[in-house]
Amino acid sequence: MANVQVMKCSPRVDIADVVGRAPPGGRESARIGFAAISWSATTPSRATDLAALRTTRRKVVQRLFPECEGALWPARGWRLFRNIDRVYVISLAMAELGWRPKYEFPRHVLECLRAETDFRSPLAREVGSKGYHARVFEHGLTRRVAS
Repeated sequence: MANVQVMKCSPRVDIADVVGRAPPGGRESARIGFAAISWSATTPSRATDLAALRTTRRKVVQRLFPECEGALWPARGWRLFRNIDRVYVISLAMAELGWRPKYEFPRHVLECLRAETDFRSPLAREVGSKGYHARVFEHGLTRRVAS
């Protein structure tokens, strides 16, 4: 399970980073208006890496984080996923709202792996994993809510 959580740290965000950030209000709301903004962990790759992540992801990961496959993952019996199906870009949240996740990959997560400590925030450990619904709905694992 930890392998999956670490490998998905790029698209996933720790709950402590989300609840610790109050939504904008007052003048700030008037200034930025309404927009769809991705709230996610920081993306460890650059825009120039996106095409290569689809075709030669192992080379990108080895270039950016050589210790992952060199020492950190093999010691735990982990391996790189076959593909990386999405990369979230959070530059708008960072620029407009000052979004700065604390529990991010690579900095925080790799530091914890080196120190052999849990990379999740205390809040994430307390809340735990709730998983998905016990049944599959018409449109998959999640249920659509009428608007």
